[in-house]
Amino acid sequence: MAVASPATVSRCGMVYMTPEDLGWRPFVKSWIERKFPNEWLLSESLKTFLWETFEATIDIALDKIRTVYSEPVKTDDL
Repeated sequence: MAVASPATVSRCGMVYMTPEDLGWRPFVKSWIERKFPNEWLLSESLKTFLWETFEATIDIALDKIRTVYSEPVKTDDL
């Protein structure tokens, strides 16, 4: 919002959510639904398995990246 003019905000009704407020979960959920909208592309049980795999690994991986490794360019948790 620091770079949006008052006219832009009033005309578009922008809402800004920081990555910290959202986290990676909404992005993964919407990605699964967009990529695999039909049952014939990926069954519901496999969608559930995919989601559970993300749930079981992403937070652990992000924690390890932040605590053990050094990033040449700082990244966001998304």
